[in-house]
Amino acid sequence: MTPKHTTSDTRNGPSDPAVVVVGGREWSVDANHTPGMMARELARRYRVLNILSEAHGSIVRRLHGRARHLSARDVARTVLDSTRPRRVQERLWIAPVRGLSAIGPLWAPEAMRRHNVRVLADVIRRWLATVGARECVLVIYWWGLPELVERVPNIASVYDCIDDHRALPHSLVPASTVERLESMMLDAVDLTYVVSPHLLADRDAPGRTIEVLPTAVDLQLFRRLQSEGFTAPEQLRSIPRPILGYVGGLGPRIDWELLVDVSHRKPEWSFVFLGGDRIGAPAALTQRANVFFLETMPYTKALAAMSKFDVATLPMIAHPFSLGNSFLKLRDYLAHGMPIVATPLPDTMRVAERAPDVLSLAADADAWITAVTAALAEPDSSPLRAARRRYAEEESAERRAMRIITGALEASGRRVADLSRGLTVPPDYCGSAVAGP
Repeated sequence: MTPKHTTSDTRNGPSDPAVVVVGGREWSVDANHTPGMMARELARRYRVLNILSEAHGSIVRRLHGRARHLSARDVARTVLDSTRPRRVQERLWIAPVRGLSAIGPLWAPEAMRRHNVRVLADVIRRWLATVGARECVLVIYWWGLPELVERVPNIASVYDCIDDHRALPHSLVPASTVERLESMMLDAVDLTYVVSPHLLADRDAPGRTIEVLPTAVDLQLFRRLQSEGFTAPEQLRSIPRPILGYVGGLGPRIDWELLVDVSHRKPEWSFVFLGGDRIGAPAALTQRANVFFLETMPYTKALAAMSKFDVATLPMIAHPFSLGNSFLKLRDYLAHGMPIVATPLPDTMRVAERAPDVLSLAADADAWITAVTAALAEPDSSPLRAARRRYAEEESAERRAMRIITGALEASGRRVADLSRGLTVPPDYCGSAVAGP
């Protein structure tokens, strides 16, 4: 079926729908957060507007000491400027949230939230008019703006739930507010995806269509960097091997007690933490000679650093927030093909059930030592390394982006004949719907 809108942009045929991605943070050509990755991937085929937050809540974040990189000039620009699209690639526009909307959370207080809905809906409608589209496919990550589904002309809408936002550590918004607004969003959209099976039960209700769709890895970016050759950071080259590596934020999700125990019992292993603030780590770990904390670095350099890990690790606890996570770093590890040891959580258990040999699950220190010892004995020629890379291909950003678009259109009863452009998405890729109309 041909979409309703037409376009005056001759580089795109009339069957190329416009897509609006609502959510995300600082944009870059190699962003490693899901909204940015999806916007970048969708822009390979469609005209995309990404509403994002470059310095969202900058004043509040500075007061809390969580935005040290923002200068006074950054804050002034954010607050005094207005939200408007700018073109950053041939088919991609970004619209950073600015003005009053950037002072605090987008969804609190209520009067400001309603103001933000009006502002962003107007920005989207004006962009659609600019590119000659009457409607769009609406992909929403920000749970707190459900009215956008009604205010923005769309042929299909999807909510991509990538976290349990009610359990977000250090959140400035009460969990009850998140639950109320997210429930409105779930009812408003044609289809909801959740990244972890743990997120299903509390969101299931009559009239909702919900499917599991885990996070993804940008394999096109990964392969380009791999072909150029991964160059490990200088500070990593001097660390004794074997290296047990972890990439990502540090905080209440990390099983510090486990790490203290294992690092004490295995002083010949080097434990490397790449990124995050070491302030949250216990002194019993930071003072160990075999424990190394490296500074945060761009995603492309982090991928290069991962290539030097002997074993990749996910030492998480069953925190209310981590239970709903689908770990981007796990997909990066899989793309490298390296051995992986992780604690059992819904996301890691799902991967282990689908492909039992691609990672090892270990719940306590004894099990971790056993699993890591076996992983270190795995030869470079092991077929398991190819199996991990194949699994990463199943959860690529390209497949995920197309599944989101085709799924939303199907749920809304729409069809676009050439939407997939020859891409075949495995029918079992995102699991089965658990609720429906």
